[in-house]
Amino acid sequence: MPKEFDSDGFLATTNPVLKQPIAEIYHVPLGLARRINRDLHDMLFKADVRNRDDEAIILVTLFLRALEHYQGVVILLENGVVPSARVTVRALMETTFRLRAIVGVADLYKKFILEDMLYRREIANKIRNNSYDFLRDAQNAITDEAFERLKNDIKRLNPKKFHIEELSRLAGMHEWYVGVYSLLSKAVHTQIRELEEYVEIDENGQIKELRYAPQLQEISNLVLTASELILSAAFAFEERFQTGFAPKLEDHRKNLTAAFESHGATEVEARNDP
Repeated sequence: MPKEFDSDGFLATTNPVLKQPIAEIYHVPLGLARRINRDLHDMLFKADVRNRDDEAIILVTLFLRALEHYQGVVILLENGVVPSARVTVRALMETTFRLRAIVGVADLYKKFILEDMLYRREIANKIRNNSYDFLRDAQNAITDEAFERLKNDIKRLNPKKFHIEELSRLAGMHEWYVGVYSLLSKAVHTQIRELEEYVEIDENGQIKELRYAPQLQEISNLVLTASELILSAAFAFEERFQTGFAPKLEDHRKNLTAAFESHGATEVEARNDP
């Protein structure tokens, strides 16, 4: 690593030691990701959304959020910020679950809207039940009358809180929840195994040194996983809005399958890269 990386980490203004090898080694999955991103933006802006169509507005904004997460994954990985990319892939997965569930289940969007009342009550309870100085303005804004109205609305409308596993089932993606989501959750909560990449262990199992340099082995798999997720969201979006992009989505999926089949060689090259 260059000296500037030791001083500034990933905020170093010049970091060709990281960016150039990543661009060269992972040009296939990263190039595919950028092509997918461009076509999905074109598809998004061809969707016919009516002002009073609540479901359509929710789906378009969910797809926008999914695209932002997808771009975030690519930007992070192009710069070698792998742990944060894992977190963002999980966020993309949650958004994809929700979007596909709403497309697949009639009127689910209405329950999605009502669910917000439960979050508002939860936040209001935390604010009202703590006495920290920085909460004073918020406490004054949540009057007893307003809080009582919220509780009455919840009692009358009976909103439901959707857990991520349930959404994954409704989205037809429960295998993703079981096989991928749970693993990525370790990155979000920074469990002990997530910290192993920062230490180098010798043959006797002793810590040899701390290691701040990023581990690049996962880049290909994370890019391709994120690409599969955004395409899953895109197919559901196309089903709802019929923009005419289905053939392009199919082509991207074929290219993605081919990239998945060949990315193992890329992973080996990355492990051998100094």
